Amino acid sequence: LRALRKIMILPLFWLLHISFICQAASPDDWKSRSIYQVLTDRFATDNSANDDTCGGDLSKYCGGTFKGLENKLDYISGMGFDAIWISPVVKQIGDGYHGYWASDLTAINDHFGSMEDLQSLVKTAHSK
Repeated sequence: LRALRKIMILPLFWLLHISFICQAASPDDWKSRSIYQVLTDRFATDNSANDDTCGGDLSKYCGGTFKGLENKLDYISGMGFDAIWISPVVKQIGDGYHGYWASDLTAINDHFGSMEDLQSLVKTAHSK
């Protein structure tokens, strides 16, 4: 019973932690937003030496990161977008670069970076 309780509490704790770093807009705010949807792994690496790490095999991770996305926020804003929608951030099974093969809802997908990198992306996006 104790192990089951721990399994149930961890995802809730993680979601509460994320909610503290996110600022929610109201439904009326979202009606006027222009949202740019990003597949994090495919959008931007954090340095040019890291480009095309999938070697042409698109079924593998290709190296996009939270830091790479953060570095491109001005580019996205310059296209007229004022919000981003990123792919799921949780740990994945195998080569789940798209974010929809979750294996651990309490852990960040380390292919994209760390929790600190995600927090930095969110903070920077909110400041723009």
